[in-house]
Amino acid sequence: MLIAGAMTIVGSAMPWATITAFDLVEIPLRGTEAGQYYGGATALLGVLSVVLGGLLIGRDRGGWRWILTAVTGMAIALIAVIDMVRLLGANQLGGIELDLSVELGPGLWITLLGGLVVAAGAVLARFTPRWTRRSARRARQDTQDE
Repeated sequence: MLIAGAMTIVGSAMPWATITAFDLVEIPLRGTEAGQYYGGATALLGVLSVVLGGLLIGRDRGGWRWILTAVTGMAIALIAVIDMVRLLGANQLGGIELDLSVELGPGLWITLLGGLVVAAGAVLARFTPRWTRRSARRARQDTQDE
């Protein structure tokens, strides 16, 4: 989850799309462009995912931590999908209807993947047993006793 949260932060700053108008002008769009897309929100949620993922590693995995981490991951994925739909439906630039072609960039895909991995990691962290040094030592002793 820590790596997936970091992926989300990096993906939020990368190009989310390239808009081509009349096959002449290419305009790269980043998720963090002010007022246009939700890259800033996904970056903040990515930071929150890293913090919550760290808490899940070091502490009890029950309670609210895993739920909040999973919700954070799903929110990141939902924001990425919303922006994908908005970008693919774009046919205006500056309020003028133009012949536009939109190609989704790697940042949007990395953000989506990061959000899905955060959510899946939170669920897995909750429902898989936690291995500690004590439990590993106990498992070794059990196999040696047999």
